[in-house]
Amino acid sequence: MSEKEERKHLNKYYIRPALMRRIVFMVGVVSVYWVFLEMIDDLVFYGTDFFTAGLGCYIGIAVVYLIFFGYSHISAAVGFTKEKPIELNGAQAGFVQKKIKKYRVWIVLAPLILMTLVFIPRYVYDSFQ
Repeated sequence: MSEKEERKHLNKYYIRPALMRRIVFMVGVVSVYWVFLEMIDDLVFYGTDFFTAGLGCYIGIAVVYLIFFGYSHISAAVGFTKEKPIELNGAQAGFVQKKIKKYRVWIVLAPLILMTLVFIPRYVYDSFQ
């Protein structure tokens, strides 16, 4: 197995399935965070109308995460029936753990940063009215 095929195999059978629980959890966190940001808009800045751009951002993040979850789950389940997964040696296990840690950080931070950046112009606009 070439190095490119090996990395693809590791990504498909070890990295993506390890991230699936985190992705589903983050859909819930993003939901709560969106409600929190909308609540700040209503209570602190006395926003009178509904912020549809924030809702669109939230729905977009949730849909992307759920599609990734479904794809990861189905590809791993179908792939395990077609081929036998390889056993990890020390270097491969280190590569997998390093990638999982890197992706975990971005799975958590990226949607929260994006949601915050969507709401900041709204807060600035509301604060000057």
